[in-house]
Amino acid sequence: MANQQSPDLGTQIIVSLATAPFLVGLIGLDCLTKIGLKLSQESREIFRGDRLPLVDSNEYSPEAN
Repeated sequence: MANQQSPDLGTQIIVSLATAPFLVGLIGLDCLTKIGLKLSQESREIFRGDRLPLVDSNEYSPEAN
């Protein structure tokens, strides 16, 4: 039977302390991604052509002066 050694206590503590911030970071990144996609969709709706006012192009042409 092979003698298996358990990981060092210091290594276990470091890994356990690093796990929570890593998970919080992953959840935060997921949240930021969802917010970014939502803002992207909303800006597309705002700048869609049917909601912008019509501008008379003759009013701003150099020949009009």
